[in-house]
Amino acid sequence: MKSRLFTAIFGPRVPAQESAARRSRYAIPTVLLCIAAALLVASFTQTWWRMTLHAPQYPKGLHVQAYLNRLEGDVREIDNLNHYIGMRPLNEAAQLERKSSLLLIIALGSLVLGASAIHSRWSVIVVAPAFLFPAGFLIDLHLWLHHFGQNLDPTAALSSSVRPFTPPVLGEGVVGNFRTTAAVDVGWWMAVAASAVILAALWFHRRAYKPLVDAARARAERAGMTPKDARASHAPTAPSRSIPGLLPLLTMLVAFAARGPAEATAQTPIVDDAAHAAPSRLQAGAVVLPSPLQPHIADASPGSTIVLPPGIHRGTLVVDRPLHIRADGLVILDGDHRGDVLRITAPDVTIEGLVIRGSGRTVDRDNHGVLVLAPRCTIVDNRLEDVLFGIGLEEASDSVIRNNRIQGADLHIARRGDGIRLWSSHDTTVESNHVERVRDLVVWYSDRVTIRDNTVVGSRYGLHFMYCHDNVLEENVLRNNSVGAFLMYSRQLTVRRNILATSRGPSGYGLGLKDIQGVVVAHNVFAGNRIGAYIDNPPVTLPVRDRYEGNLFVSNDIGILFQPTTRFTVFTANSLIENGQQVALTGGGELRDNHFSEDGRGNFWSDYRGVDRSGDGIGDAPYLAESLWDSLVDREPILRLFLHTPMQQAVELAARAFPVVRPRPLLSDDAPLMRPVLTALPAPPPRATGGTRVLAAVLLLLSAMALSAGRPIHPRTPLTRPRRPGATR
Repeated sequence: MKSRLFTAIFGPRVPAQESAARRSRYAIPTVLLCIAAALLVASFTQTWWRMTLHAPQYPKGLHVQAYLNRLEGDVREIDNLNHYIGMRPLNEAAQLERKSSLLLIIALGSLVLGASAIHSRWSVIVVAPAFLFPAGFLIDLHLWLHHFGQNLDPTAALSSSVRPFTPPVLGEGVVGNFRTTAAVDVGWWMAVAASAVILAALWFHRRAYKPLVDAARARAERAGMTPKDARASHAPTAPSRSIPGLLPLLTMLVAFAARGPAEATAQTPIVDDAAHAAPSRLQAGAVVLPSPLQPHIADASPGSTIVLPPGIHRGTLVVDRPLHIRADGLVILDGDHRGDVLRITAPDVTIEGLVIRGSGRTVDRDNHGVLVLAPRCTIVDNRLEDVLFGIGLEEASDSVIRNNRIQGADLHIARRGDGIRLWSSHDTTVESNHVERVRDLVVWYSDRVTIRDNTVVGSRYGLHFMYCHDNVLEENVLRNNSVGAFLMYSRQLTVRRNILATSRGPSGYGLGLKDIQGVVVAHNVFAGNRIGAYIDNPPVTLPVRDRYEGNLFVSNDIGILFQPTTRFTVFTANSLIENGQQVALTGGGELRDNHFSEDGRGNFWSDYRGVDRSGDGIGDAPYLAESLWDSLVDREPILRLFLHTPMQQAVELAARAFPVVRPRPLLSDDAPLMRPVLTALPAPPPRATGGTRVLAAVLLLLSAMALSAGRPIHPRTPLTRPRRPGATR
């Protein structure tokens, strides 16, 4: 039985006389299969696939190279970009394939080598996995890219701006403002060469062993045996049929590789929430306007003023000429949850004193309460409620958005739209608005924008900047958001006199900075956040410097979190008070080329233990951030569970008792201040009581510190901001 099975699988053996007479005929398939196995195994050491991401902030592009078992290149930077559109990190893909790739390559090479000992049609089956492996690699890669691109995180910052997509495995692709170029590399071509050599080896294999098969068949027919009996006999026989032709095999391979995954044709229905609209808030005595407003807009002369009487107008209103539209009493524009409520397509339009509500809720269409598509628009003293997106400006430069109250629709935060969104709208002012329960306040590709005296509460990103230059953020109150403000890929920004408080989301940044060139962060309050300020990749060349001056970091879990790439940054006159961790470093490495004092004046650190013998307000010894506990927490974040417990106290006591275990200082402040520096704070508008509570908590904490220290606080700047010319209280 064993002999029959062996003969059925391995085929006829070559007689010694025949082998000696035609040595090259039988050696060529073996040599070719050895070459194919060598190429396949050697491909493991080479790059199989490469991709370049072309982004505006990376003129040379970002590059990633894929080996069978790992990814190399700018993976971290690409993951950071993908984070904002909700795509998972690249290294989370194909983990099983990458971990088993070495064993798989060795197994495929062994199968190819073993095929040289098989003289039957089974040799085709044995080498088929190696032959199909290059196509299988591309199919597997395509499936992973499809899975990642079609399953974006709906809570990501840019989830509404990028629809699900499938990055191409080969060629060019476009995602938003980014372009990708993908191609196979040396390793894949080596595997393809191995497949070509396998094809040649099979042809020579058939040429060498088919005569033996034919001879065995002829002997079986003469002996009256059936082909099945001939295959099972002990004689050197071969299968009844010859090795199948290679053309059908190649055709199947091409068809299989070109097939790709089946795409779902059924679309997920979008639920219309119109049935759940908020009840009308119309005042008693108001009536539905007797005729549609759109004809009045069409009949109005450009530049004229339209005064609307109290009442309700339903449906979308389009303003296509320069007009000043204002309300006389309570005027409600109700979109009936269909599309945009108010769309402005002409320049020089003013909208004043309206209640705008009930925009559509189809998240793939970005329905707005007010959508502005032309420059020099003024939107003032309006109330927007139950809207998906609040006020959106697209290529609407020189506009003003002032003193509006915006409340998003009652949706999960992942389904909400942006309260205020600026896209390519330069020289715009956003001032004195109250924004609540939306997703973000977004400014993209807009230069010389002023964001002043706004309150953003209960949202995801209080402010989110991308590709904006020469902008000013001042005197805003951003509280109870997942992130206070996140600024990315911009130059020459000024952030001053803002309150960024109680940001407790997954990242929980009061202020996040990513690839910012020349930012000034001055006289802000960071209170009660998970991380007061997060700094990643500031200026890389001189003379550009980022500057942090006169800020208060109070009661944050981490005061300032640095990336080790932080360089050319100046910190002076800041006060870091009772943060769980004053400063921390993420990602390993060390801080270099930063200055924590300037002109003999450093920062105030509430955990500084030095003295001031001269009485000049400067500590005699440098402040060193060298906490052993902080060092351990940086390496093992789970240890934060034991913050303010006896375990932390024991670790710190051991560090003081045995200086040898102290870690290397994270930073050194050569001129630490002995007293906190009180900064100029924004006076919140009367409707925003949260900012007052934050300010009161900050002052109470500082007063308690001063009393416990037995010395008064020295206010270097006034507690309230100066009144602007013409401003009223």
